[in-house]
Amino acid sequence: RKDWASLMLKLVQDGGKSYSAVYRRQDDDHEERYKSGALSYIDLSSLMNRFVDLIELSPWHNFWIYNADADIQVELDEHNLIFVYGRLHECSSLLLRYGFREDRIEVPFPHLHRPVEELDEQESLMIQAIRNSCDR
Repeated sequence: RKDWASLMLKLVQDGGKSYSAVYRRQDDDHEERYKSGALSYIDLSSLMNRFVDLIELSPWHNFWIYNADADIQVELDEHNLIFVYGRLHECSSLLLRYGFREDRIEVPFPHLHRPVEELDEQESLMIQAIRNSCDR
């Protein structure tokens, strides 16, 4: 299993003071988005470590993290593909050091995403944690 959450955190870490997270859940019928309030890097790391199984294993979501100070956004999608927006040169170097390479990506089509019922409670707790971050 890849350590996607740690890699995402390394990609956005740049001494910023203002981070945020967005959790997007979708199924066949609808889509929901939950955006955190401003988070410190420590709070963002804590959130991601607490819900790492959901972030890395759920086939029903996308998870974004932002560093507003460095103008960088990293997304992990439901296929475990990482998208980086901003600071591409620095991020490319880091990804190469971690053994990634540029290549063509193919997601089999058609394919199926099955719910992971064991993650339902964790998802509810993460959505609540994100909502609570907006109340601070």
